Amino acid sequence: MTKWGHLNTIYPRQANWAAIGIAIRLIVFVALILTFFAKDASAQVVQITQPSDSQTVHGSVGIAVWTTNNVLWVNWYVDGNDLSSSPGSSASAWEYYWDSNSVANGTHTISVAGFDSSDNRVAQP
Repeated sequence: MTKWGHLNTIYPRQANWAAIGIAIRLIVFVALILTFFAKDASAQVVQITQPSDSQTVHGSVGIAVWTTNNVLWVNWYVDGNDLSSSPGSSASAWEYYWDSNSVANGTHTISVAGFDSSDNRVAQP
């Protein structure tokens, strides 16, 4: 007499190990995908050091910026409009001279953005 049911029986312990194996493979797969698509998570900083907030300026204005070493490109803006780009340096101190006579008298906003080697944008805080 043959016991057909016995040939196809999966014991509970075997099922648990199979599920654990699948879970481990899934976790490894997700970790690899996240690693592949993750952006550079290192703390990157771009900070204007001159002129100071609310400072009155005129004529040629030196805009000084400090960045972390992994910022390789800095874009300069006044009132959100492009002023210039400074590519190809790994310096942590950057400077640009802006002719403030190119805008009407009044309040204006100077801002910068930095970019790293992966083209991740780092805006000032």
